[in-house]
Amino acid sequence: MIANPEAVRAQFEGAAVFGISIVCTGEITATKGVIRQSNFGDYRVARTKEAPYQTNVYIVDSDAPPAGAGRTRGSTVRSGILQRNLCGDK
Repeated sequence: MIANPEAVRAQFEGAAVFGISIVCTGEITATKGVIRQSNFGDYRVARTKEAPYQTNVYIVDSDAPPAGAGRTRGSTVRSGILQRNLCGDK
């Protein structure tokens, strides 16, 4: 049982956007061993036109006790993007 299905959907949709961000525009740089990106002000996240037009999240009914959805990961999104070459020349 999911207590808040819309929050679960939003969590997975956010993971999809970050997956696209990591593959298509993500870059972490360092100068003299210090990471230059400190927060969203200097780390580029996918913009609206780059984000998925549609994200399908399927919640399966279960008799398990209510719990969180766990940590969503962009790794499956990243592999799909790379397989379909959705970032252009990357």
